[in-house]
Amino acid sequence: HVYKEKLLAAESLYAEVKLQREQFAAADAEAKEKTKKAEASTSKMKTLNEELRRYDQELHDLRTQRRDKESKAATLRSKANVPGLEDRKRQIQSDIDRNLEEAHELQVVGRRVQQGEDGYLTEGQSREQKISEISAKLNELKRHH
Repeated sequence: HVYKEKLLAAESLYAEVKLQREQFAAADAEAKEKTKKAEASTSKMKTLNEELRRYDQELHDLRTQRRDKESKAATLRSKANVPGLEDRKRQIQSDIDRNLEEAHELQVVGRRVQQGEDGYLTEGQSREQKISEISAKLNELKRHH
């Protein structure tokens, strides 16, 4: 009778161990399946993150291009809003050239007045007065130059 009880206890223990092994095998299989799904999800996540990084870079590049084009457009609009800039530059250069020529002529006249040549002094005007007048004109030209 003790033997039968021990045998029943052993069979019961064996059945319990067998059940636990089956549950463990099922849990292990489920864990492996979940691990496989997690790895697949991780892989997909890495792919999506890389794609997102590429899109972010492309967006950054496009924004940079847009900013550059807007800057260029602003420059072109500014040039378009300043008509005759080249004409103005030519006019200024012409004024400078004319002032230099006039200054040269005044210097020639000043030398001739100093040397006492006739025809440069008005009636009643001294050489010093004429030289002072020419110096004043030269200084005025220098200020405008």
